[in-house]
Amino acid sequence: MKIATRQYARKQKRWIVSRFLKRRGGNVPPVYAVDGSDKSRWKEEVFVPACEILKHYIEGTESPYQPLPTEESNYEPAYNKCDICNVVTLTVREWQVHIKGRRHRKSVARHKREQLKAEMNDSSKTLK
Repeated sequence: MKIATRQYARKQKRWIVSRFLKRRGGNVPPVYAVDGSDKSRWKEEVFVPACEILKHYIEGTESPYQPLPTEESNYEPAYNKCDICNVVTLTVREWQVHIKGRRHRKSVARHKREQLKAEMNDSSKTLK
């Protein structure tokens, strides 16, 4: 049972990071990290900071705790078109994923091979 709990906690953490920290926009709330690893100090390390953060949020004042930084740079708009794969991407991150992808790399290799074959055919025709 403990293994399943740890796996579920890891899955939750990945979901929180991808949903709240790697997204951009006004719909994403600030995320604060608290250390709940020590059960004996849970009240001081988790409950009290969470209550203070909520209190400041409700009052609309500045919280003494800093939210986790979001990763906005990869999601900035950037129009790119890959002529080899005939793919259009709209963000920097999508473009990076496409360039590093297997499909793109294989297409580039195939394109180079076809160009070399065409050059060799042209050069062999000129020799005749």
